[in-house]
Amino acid sequence: MIQLLLPLLVQASTPVPPAVIPPARAAQARCLAVLAIVANAQRSGVAAAQDLPSLEEDGARFAEVIGEAITRESGLSREQVGALLAREAEAVVRLTPLPIAEARTCLVMARVVAPPPASPDIGPDTGPATGPSAGRPGGAL
Repeated sequence: MIQLLLPLLVQASTPVPPAVIPPARAAQARCLAVLAIVANAQRSGVAAAQDLPSLEEDGARFAEVIGEAITRESGLSREQVGALLAREAEAVVRLTPLPIAEARTCLVMARVVAPPPASPDIGPDTGPATGPSAGRPGGAL
C-alpha cells in the first residue's frame, strides 16, 4: 500500500487550493495515512506492526475508494488529492510515528468502506457425494 502512497508523497509539493472536504472524508483520509504508515512498518519488519493482520490489500482497496471519492466530491485533481493525502501522512507521522492502536480502528473502517471481495460461491451442493452411485466412476458429481 505504501507503494500507492509513494507517488502521492512525491506530489506533496502540488498546490492544493482550499477545498471543503467533509469531516467523514477527512477522517477516512487520516485512516488511509495511518494504514499506509503501519503497512510500511510491517514490510520493514517492525515488531509492533506485526501484531496486526497484513494491511496491504485492505489498505490498497481503501486508498482506491477514498482517493476516487475525494476527487469526485471535492473537485480537486487526482494530483491535488495525492498532495492532500501526502500532507495527511506527514501530519500523522509528526504526531504518532507508529500509530498501531489507531490502525486497528482504521482497519475496521477500511473493511466497511472497501470490503474484501467475496469468496466465490460454489453453491449449496458442494458437500461429499452420497447415495447409491457415490464413489463409483460416473457416480454423483
